[in-house]
Amino acid sequence: MAQPSGRPIKEELIVAAQHLIQDVGVSDFSYADLAETVEVTKASIHYHFARKDDLVAAVLTDYCERFDDQVEAIPPGSVADRIGAYAKLFDVSANDGLMCPCGTIAMEWGAVGEVSQQCVERFFATQSAWLTAEVQAGLDAGELTGEIDPALVGVGILSALEGAVLINRAGTSVEPSAIVKGLMAALVKAPA
Repeated sequence: MAQPSGRPIKEELIVAAQHLIQDVGVSDFSYADLAETVEVTKASIHYHFARKDDLVAAVLTDYCERFDDQVEAIPPGSVADRIGAYAKLFDVSANDGLMCPCGTIAMEWGAVGEVSQQCVERFFATQSAWLTAEVQAGLDAGELTGEIDPALVGVGILSALEGAVLINRAGTSVEPSAIVKGLMAALVKAPA
């Protein structure tokens, strides 16, 4: 019988699997790839995650919790500053040539099970709601101009960020936050 190694193997598997999902997608990595990366046996992976979708759901849950913590840590400020800080969270993946794991899963919807799909749906709903609330706060404070629908602008910003990460994979070198900065410049009310 195998002896415990003392290594946090489950956590190592989640971290390595997230990187593989962001780099090659769900369909294009196997437990053999993950075993090689973490230097464990496939049996060890199956001990922690019987099915690949169990692993993907664990990756998504972990990613979403960490992302939410980063969003909550955005300091108070103008709506443009807060949304700008939010957008910089997407720069990290783009600068490393990686996709957002939830964006990757959305592109491979049929390759994952219902639990993983629900994690992705929650991520996009949570992020859209946060952005919508920020846009509404900017309208209420008189920081933003125009007749805009906060929900559409919130989803539009999230779509721009996910799209920017995607096209960076194809050689475009514009940071997602720079795109959002340009979008916000069009919405920020000029000083009187």
